[in-house]
Amino acid sequence: MRAYLIGFLVGCCFLLPVEVGAGIIVPERRDDDIKIPGANCIYNCNDTLHTLCNLMTHKCACGTGYVNDGNVCVSNKGIPGSFCSGPKFCNDTLHTTCKKSIYSCICKEGYVQVGIRCIPNSGIPGNKCDSQNNCDDHFHTICNKTTFKCVCDAGYIKNGSKCVPDAGTVGSFCISSAGCNVQHHTTCNKTSSRCECDTGYIQKGKKCVPGLHGQCDMDNPCFDDLTTCVNGTCACQPNYGEKFGRCLPGLHSNCTGYNNSCFDDFAMCENNTCICIHNYTEKDGKCMAALGSACTPSAGCLDPFAECKQTEGGVYICQCPEDYENDGEECKQKQHRIHIHIHQVIDKDIMIEF
Repeated sequence: MRAYLIGFLVGCCFLLPVEVGAGIIVPERRDDDIKIPGANCIYNCNDTLHTLCNLMTHKCACGTGYVNDGNVCVSNKGIPGSFCSGPKFCNDTLHTTCKKSIYSCICKEGYVQVGIRCIPNSGIPGNKCDSQNNCDDHFHTICNKTTFKCVCDAGYIKNGSKCVPDAGTVGSFCISSAGCNVQHHTTCNKTSSRCECDTGYIQKGKKCVPGLHGQCDMDNPCFDDLTTCVNGTCACQPNYGEKFGRCLPGLHSNCTGYNNSCFDDFAMCENNTCICIHNYTEKDGKCMAALGSACTPSAGCLDPFAECKQTEGGVYICQCPEDYENDGEECKQKQHRIHIHIHQVIDKDIMIEF
């Protein structure tokens, strides 16, 4: 027969289900009676499990000298981070050794701390592997059978010697830039509410890789084949120039043949090589306009005495300045003539040039 016993505690009542028979009352067992760390409690937990009741939260917690390791209270003696003044305070079984300069147990060489444990560091990203057994779920790494190195598993990205959750990748939802990731070189586009690549980076799949002016190093090379890493920044290769946010080939460099494929405004791609267009001649690595040809004031003219002047029609043409004349090839200074008539001595013209 089942009945209920009414109890009172600090002004509040509760019901305890009981079995009635032969004068014995046995409380019904609940899951929380196991009293593992985190279980509900009123006053007491479980001494065998080394748990005590926190009267502020009414949750079971590990007692003095014990720490929570996966809902199990284990001794804190010798674990990484615990006090020590010599080797005996640490633990060979836990793979810890005493670092006297900080009076603390640390993981031995070849081990790394994960939580309160020291586990072999063979599974960290970048270490060699020949099977999945060499990598480790604790590090979120798998063995790359091509490079035979541990790499971060799907959903994780390398950050130093760790694999961290791959949040804030390009294209992921965001409200502010805090939802994107500096490690991914992304920032939040508030119009689309999506993470997009920072300035100087180019989207490649779900990643942002260094583009022109992006930061680069051995682990993060420049994405564009026409760029090179100079002092930690992606810049155009020699004999290439920046135009329209891209690196375009200079004179005599290989080109692809499409429009605006050469860096110089007055060059064209012919036979996969950048050369100057008709009526333009190379000078000092640039295509310069000949006399009578269209020009730009910034580029100037081939003739050192010519000027790029605007015509009445609004077109800029290389023209000779005043006091100079076009002899068909270049600008030459005009010659001034004076005619003197001497009637008494001779009757002919004398030309004086100066």
